[in-house]
Formats: sequence, C-alpha cells, structure tokens
Amino acid sequence: NESDAGQVFAKPVSLQVVPDYLDVIDCPMDLQTMSWKVENRRYECLNDFVKDFDAMINNALTYNERDTYYFCAAMTMREKGNQLIVNARNGLVQSG
Repeated sequence: NESDAGQVFAKPVSLQVVPDYLDVIDCPMDLQTMSWKVENRRYECLNDFVKDFDAMINNALTYNERDTYYFCAAMTMREKGNQLIVNARNGLVQSG
C-alpha cells in the first residue's frame, strides 16, 4: 500500500516487540484486520470501516511520541486515508 510505505499499519502490532501495547491501547486495529473484515463482509456500512480506520490512526497517535516515525506515519496515513474516505462517500452519494 503506497499510503503505508513503511508497513507501519500493515499487520497487528507485535506484542513480542511492544509488550506494553495493550496496557495503553484497548482496541488494536491494522490494515490486515480491516482487509479481512472487508473480504468477509464484516462491515455493514462505510461508517463501520471509518471507525476502524480512525481507531488504527488514534492508536498510533496515542501510543507513540510526537517526534517518532510512527506518529508521523499516522499523521500521513490519516491525511491520505481521510481523502479516500471523502471520495468514497462522494461516490456513494452520487450512485445512491
């Protein structure tokens, strides 16, 4: 995914690498999980997808310090992802 060039959001956070992650983050989310949910029709509407996307970004912003690569990657992903979401919503409005 070009929006996640560093693969920061590609898979669930490894608890072996980040053992205290669940002490800080209640609801982990990542692109692999979101993709699985799309493929298995687990999202009832676009808003359900957006909630998971927002959780993924907010988790990264919450866990990581402002001056880290991960925080910056989350800010970039939020900007690019939100534009895609706006485009998707506009497409739904036009076709609906």
